[in-house]
Amino acid sequence: MQGQLTRPTDPTHIAHAGTPDEVWWSPAANAWVPAAVKAPDLSAVVAAYTAIGDARTVARHAWEKKDADLEADQHKLKVYMLALLNSHGATSIKTEHGTAYRSEKIKTSAADWTAVYDWIMADPDRFELLEKRLKSTFVKEFMEANEGKIPPGINVHREYEVSVRRPTGSSSRKSNTPSEDQ
Repeated sequence: MQGQLTRPTDPTHIAHAGTPDEVWWSPAANAWVPAAVKAPDLSAVVAAYTAIGDARTVARHAWEKKDADLEADQHKLKVYMLALLNSHGATSIKTEHGTAYRSEKIKTSAADWTAVYDWIMADPDRFELLEKRLKSTFVKEFMEANEGKIPPGINVHREYEVSVRRPTGSSSRKSNTPSEDQ
């Protein structure tokens, strides 16, 4: 059985950090040893990864609940202040703790995209109405359907990441997540 992983968190204490020649200081051997000798098996790494994920989920749910409660309290106060401003016919009221003021937010959506596009095409200055962004799933599907060909004028950047999927039907997941009613 392998010993406890004791990799220092400070990269300056790790020789050749992040390279295949990476070595860690072993207090037991009083020497630098190859990372492969000190590293735990992949199963232990995956177990640690999922345990950290569980802890993050618990912390996130607790924070989200607290934040939602605080946000609801703020909303009640905003409704009260808006009613007060409206009842006084005021756009702002200054207090010793700050100024409450009323502002208008406009939210837009397209009721008829064809009409919107026709209106924009009538005056090139109206192209500012649109935001520039590409739908990645469309580009990916286009590339899959066209033997990897990239549509003209588009750059594709690829990167790999590691994901961890829990085993199906496993009892290895502890009940660390809050229930829905908490």
